[in-house]
Amino acid sequence: MINSTLSHGSRLGMVLLTIFTASLGDLSAVAADSERIFLCRKTEEAIRLDGKADEKVWATAEEISPFLMPWADPPTDTETLTRARLLWDDQYLYFSAEMDDADLQAKIREKDGEIWTEDVFELFFMPDPAKPGYYEFEINALGTILDMYIPERVPDLYVKHKSDRKFALAAKVIVDGSLNKADDKDKGWQLEGRIPWTDFAPTGGKPELDAEWRFNLCRYDYGSHLAKSPELSVSGPNMPKNFHAHESYSPLRFVGAWDPREGLPKHVQKISGFGGSKIVGTPEPPLPFTVEPFGEDHRIDQLITFKFEPESGRMIYVDQPPGVKNSRLMCYDPKTGEEIVLLDPPEVIYDVEFHPNYLDNGQIFVSYNGPAEVDRFEKRVQILRFVWDREAGAPLDAESGEIIVEWPCRGHTGGALAFDDEGLFYITSGDGTSDSDNNLTGQNTQVLHAKVLRIDVDTPSNGRPYSVPKDNPFIGRDDVLPETFAYGLRNPWRSDWDSRLQRLWVGNNGQDRLEQVYLIAAGANYGWSVYEGSRIFYGDRERGPDPISGPTTEHDHGESRSLTGGIVYTGKDERYADLKNAYLYADHSTGKIWAVLHDGEKVVRNWEIADTSLKITEFGVDPVTGDILIASHEPVPAGGLYRLIVNTAKSTVEDFPRKLSETGLFDSVKDHRVNERVLPYDVIVPEWLDGAQAERYLLLPESEPSVTYASRRGWTMPDGTVAIQSVARGTGEQRRWIETRVMTKQQNEWAAYSYLWNEAQTDADLVDAAGAEVELSGGGKWTVPSRSDCMVCHSRAANFVLGLQTSQLNRDFDYGDGFVANQLQVMDDLGFFLRTGAAKRTSLLHKPPGEEPRLVDPFATDTDVDVTTRARSYLHATCSHCHVQSGGGNAKMDMRDFVDDELFNIVGVAPNHGDQGLGADAKLVAPGDPVKSILLNRCIKVGPGHMPPIGSSGPDARAVGLLMQWIGEAKLPVKPEPPVVEDTPVPTPETAVKK
Repeated sequence: MINSTLSHGSRLGMVLLTIFTASLGDLSAVAADSERIFLCRKTEEAIRLDGKADEKVWATAEEISPFLMPWADPPTDTETLTRARLLWDDQYLYFSAEMDDADLQAKIREKDGEIWTEDVFELFFMPDPAKPGYYEFEINALGTILDMYIPERVPDLYVKHKSDRKFALAAKVIVDGSLNKADDKDKGWQLEGRIPWTDFAPTGGKPELDAEWRFNLCRYDYGSHLAKSPELSVSGPNMPKNFHAHESYSPLRFVGAWDPREGLPKHVQKISGFGGSKIVGTPEPPLPFTVEPFGEDHRIDQLITFKFEPESGRMIYVDQPPGVKNSRLMCYDPKTGEEIVLLDPPEVIYDVEFHPNYLDNGQIFVSYNGPAEVDRFEKRVQILRFVWDREAGAPLDAESGEIIVEWPCRGHTGGALAFDDEGLFYITSGDGTSDSDNNLTGQNTQVLHAKVLRIDVDTPSNGRPYSVPKDNPFIGRDDVLPETFAYGLRNPWRSDWDSRLQRLWVGNNGQDRLEQVYLIAAGANYGWSVYEGSRIFYGDRERGPDPISGPTTEHDHGESRSLTGGIVYTGKDERYADLKNAYLYADHSTGKIWAVLHDGEKVVRNWEIADTSLKITEFGVDPVTGDILIASHEPVPAGGLYRLIVNTAKSTVEDFPRKLSETGLFDSVKDHRVNERVLPYDVIVPEWLDGAQAERYLLLPESEPSVTYASRRGWTMPDGTVAIQSVARGTGEQRRWIETRVMTKQQNEWAAYSYLWNEAQTDADLVDAAGAEVELSGGGKWTVPSRSDCMVCHSRAANFVLGLQTSQLNRDFDYGDGFVANQLQVMDDLGFFLRTGAAKRTSLLHKPPGEEPRLVDPFATDTDVDVTTRARSYLHATCSHCHVQSGGGNAKMDMRDFVDDELFNIVGVAPNHGDQGLGADAKLVAPGDPVKSILLNRCIKVGPGHMPPIGSSGPDARAVGLLMQWIGEAKLPVKPEPPVVEDTPVPTPETAVKK
């Protein structure tokens, strides 16, 4: 109870009666003129009392959050979050709560004990405000209950009423953590309970429909994690610091079962999702391989890497148990089922490798990054050598690890390990930062970062546990560390020695646009961060002393977004005959797997072999079965090992709709009439389509809430979603449809398809993957982007579907038959939205549409909105999906409309990629000077360099006018003094390598 010293007279007795009375005298000053009316919805679904509150009906309950401290001056938020819900039926009043809590405290098990002295959740109900009687119910983190009816608020009310009546309240508590241990970190607790209406008999029992009670939900949170313990909070926005001040309780109205479609016209109610889309599978032939679980009797949670011990067949692997940041080195014997923990360090283990003479010397090498719990500026990469008594099979001594080499690292670790046929050891290192090589280590040849290192771990020298091979490519050069074998890599993830080619394969994570694979050449400079793969990244950065080499192969972010290097397949299994001597690699984000065959001079073949839903982190070959195995970093039961198998799935090529009329999306293609269950929508700021107009539609795979709503970024759509955009020129009878674009999400990946309308305007045909360029009957050309080009703009950073975001959809829409309403509210009423939490599904917006973000019409003439706001809305809609961190725009600007000037980073900022011929004094936006503004120059261009680069061939005259006005009025932003931040020190050659 808030202020238990006032609420429970048994503790301080009459000494505080004066304070208690004074607090009640101030209630009128706290009460607000208008109050929020909370809703308690009726449920037709039975509720199982297990503490989980996971029945779907809980999704219909109004979330009571956040809890507040309204008595503070000024009112303040709580440090920990509380989310509560109420439901009712003919028998019970139900309640649930989910509470964050880093220090769980509860010891009292005595019924009706003073449990407000511990972590406790409390409920107060006053059924009839005209009568003084009210109820108090409490449940602590142990599940202990206090319940009482208080006929009249008087001092010592706890002593008088705690046991004078029997109640049948029941509750179940679940804790995520450990009780009463101050030296650990808990996550929180949740509860679910019910109160029979018979418990409310003194005030009339069960309420009638639409009856209104008064109530307050309260919480005590104790713990060392809080600035002030206990932290007291309430649901009511008008409460003083006294839980018994029922004059300030909030209204609670008992309403019927929730129906999100109530109040909508019948033709809008039919928009309930759609299960008839025939855009399933792919129009391309089936890939040769797929995957299936391997070793299902031993599932591994969040598998990072694995290797098979020579001869024994035991698997040495690294996993990451749920809820922890570090990882473990494990040993599993598939013959016996025995498993032991070899290492459980505070760091994250990235790779493990056996010494070529392991059977004789027992040496195992691991790469660490961490410790996991420290600030990123304190992290280091360490390559360690352990010696394992494999016959004894005991855990490794963590203190026995010998550090071979180490370097500071706050991101982009590398840490891949491999031995060549001569026993020389290769180590990869990343650039050591978490973004665009901010420490400029990519081309710095005097540090260990961004390299492939090559050392001899069998021959110590100069006080180090290794020596530098005499044939290393930079031996004798003072400008490059001798350990360097190649440099210019961003984040090389996994490496494998190719005995046939006598070279090392490395997979490298790209940043904005490209993911790369390198067949490493001695002495090569691979360009990061002047280049990202084959593409200029920051062309004005200082280059290393060696010419830049391109990747062996690369993929843009339309199909790959986090490349995982793999293995060279040298086995003899007939299933994999086509993969003989090929290097296999994959993408962690998309689950795609490729093979590349190289003859030592050039790529002979590079092809996609499988498309999976795995989060791939490693490849290997089972020494017993010969299976190609794949690690997936996912929680069980989905995670663990998979094997590559021949794909026998039926081809979807013939079934995939080749015509728009075959997709199931339209009732009539000729009339451009979509199925009545498909939702039409529009955006506030549409893209420029060379003067063409677009109509947009959305369908979901089911009618239940399934869209993860977000206020600031793109929404996350469920598998089976189809988003449709039809593009036309002209209006009315002169309208001619050009193209219908379809994006669909399958196996958690988006794919884009285009249908080109025929001359007769009766149907549209599927366009090949490469796209097309056509002559329009009314004159001019029209470019249909390739499928991969579509996915460049529909990027991961934008969450793929650009228009499906709150700020673009927060507008009215004409749904026909005279019904005009806010799109967000209609989607909410249709039950589209999903929110995570104690209840897994709910159809409540975060806020009313009027309080949610909203772009403005950039080109509105009858508006008082300033030109900066209009320009920022335009740039957000047109540019921010690429020009945002990791968006592919390769720039240090963030064009989202809600970021501050520092992140926006445009006005008065010098360009990173040349002046575009505008002169040395050119800026991205030169305040007051459109002529010297590169942003405007790029928007005016026709052809190469035009922005946006996809979707239009020429400038939008309205946008050019808007941007010129904005630039003409722009002022340099006033920048605050930058905070002093100690960055990771870049080691000198003398300190680069330590024993």
